[in-house]
Amino acid sequence: MDEVNLNSLRIFLEVANSKSFLDASERLFVSQPAISKSMSKLEEHLGITLFYRTNSGISLTASGEVLYKYLKE
Repeated sequence: MDEVNLNSLRIFLEVANSKSFLDASERLFVSQPAISKSMSKLEEHLGITLFYRTNSGISLTASGEVLYKYLKE
């Protein structure tokens, strides 16, 4: 199995903190589509869904919460 890209984890943390792909993109100076693509690739690589995506925004799934807590430690 390939290793997870550390930049993807950094992006994940920023998205989780801001609860917005757009806000994370502005803070990281990366385009919003690039943020979305990176998170989709991370989810695919891990084989889990990290975010609930709705019209009103995003929130972490249970798996996303576990990863977030792990990375914060």
